[in-house]
Amino acid sequence: MKTIIEISDISLQYVPDKFLIPVFDHPLRQERKILDRQKDFDAVAYCISPDYSWDDIQKNEFGKPMLRTQHIGISHSHEQLIVGINHENFGVDIQRVDEKIHRLASKFTNISERNFADNEEMLTLIWSAKESVFKFFGHAVDFSQEMTVSPFQLSDSSFVVQYSGKLHKIEYFRVSFVQINGAYLTLAKPL
Repeated sequence: MKTIIEISDISLQYVPDKFLIPVFDHPLRQERKILDRQKDFDAVAYCISPDYSWDDIQKNEFGKPMLRTQHIGISHSHEQLIVGINHENFGVDIQRVDEKIHRLASKFTNISERNFADNEEMLTLIWSAKESVFKFFGHAVDFSQEMTVSPFQLSDSSFVVQYSGKLHKIEYFRVSFVQINGAYLTLAKPL
C-alpha cells in the first residue's frame, strides 16, 4: 500500500490511495470531523509506524511538524499522500495536475515565471515547488512576491527557487521533482 520514493537523497513514503489505509484509533483522529482529514491522519500514522507514533510528532515555533529530533514532511493531494523523515530540514509537496491552476496562477506566480510557464504541468510544478519551500520554513510566505522559480523544462529533474522573504536573507533552494500518478512530487533543500 505504500511505496518508497528516493528523491534528492531522501526516502519518501508514498501512499497512492489513503482510503485503503486501515483506521488508526487515536483521540486526535476523532477530532477531525471530515473523513478526508481522518484518512490523512491514518495514512501519516501508517507511514511513520512502527518506529514512531502520532504522539511523537510535535510542532516547532513556526508550526512545522517535527518527529522527535527528525524533520518530517507531509503532503497530500486528493487521495495521494507523501511522508518523509530526515535528520536535515526539507520541504515536500505533492500536487495533482489540474486545468483549474490557470485561474490561480496570478496569485502564486510572478511575471518572470509566467513568461516560461504556459501549461498546467509547468504551473503545477511552480505551485508545488513554492509549497515545498514554504513547508521548509513552516511560516507564512508570499508565493508571488518572495519566491522566484528559475526557468526549467519538464524534462529536467530539478530547478532553483530563490526565496527573499522578510524574515530571512536571500536563500536558494534546489527543488527536485518527479511525476507520479497524474501528480508532481517536489522536494526542496537549501543549496
